[in-house]
Amino acid sequence: MCNADDLLKTVIFEARALGIPVASGILPRVRINTRAQTRFGRCIVSSDGSCQIELAERVLAAGEHACKTVLAHEVLHSCKDCRNHQARWKGYAVRMNAAYGYDIRRTHSPE
Repeated sequence: MCNADDLLKTVIFEARALGIPVASGILPRVRINTRAQTRFGRCIVSSDGSCQIELAERVLAAGEHACKTVLAHEVLHSCKDCRNHQARWKGYAVRMNAAYGYDIRRTHSPE
């Protein structure tokens, strides 16, 4: 079982080390969603600019690499103009994948 909060800190550090401008207002505790059936995670941006990262509970059982990949995907959504999977978000995903061996994509299968 993954420690999502510690992995979130690692992913944020990795993104910033690559010069990716992740939001400074990412909350340090990952919310675990026990009911999510179709998504692995999400980035909830509040009106005050803070970001809550959420993981589906089933991702925790998939192992550390899967957890970090989903967390990285969601952290990239905290970047300016990256709410969707447009060119800027895709560019950041390519950089994270190349540097850290992630498989950040727009969609994944449950496997």
